[in-house]
Amino acid sequence: MTAFEGQYFESCEVPLDGNQFRGCDFVGVTFVFAGLEGFEIGVDCTYRGQIRMKLGPNARMALVSLIKMFSSEMLGPAIRHAIEYELAKGPDSFDE
Repeated sequence: MTAFEGQYFESCEVPLDGNQFRGCDFVGVTFVFAGLEGFEIGVDCTYRGQIRMKLGPNARMALVSLIKMFSSEMLGPAIRHAIEYELAKGPDSFDE
């Protein structure tokens, strides 16, 4: 993963795939996620202005599928639990 630390991004496209952001400032940016690689945005990043998102076909398909699963009465609770479990492991667990 390419690491960006303490950087300032303004009025530009910011590719997410394969990148890690820590302590960065995002002002009026468009995040671009193709869904081909993972990414990490630290909780210490800040956001101002209008933030947009461009999704590639893989990312769009995954997002739509997750939304459908979340809204399912049968799958919703199980999916939420699985995601909470994964998030509890922390960001370093995604490198495994």
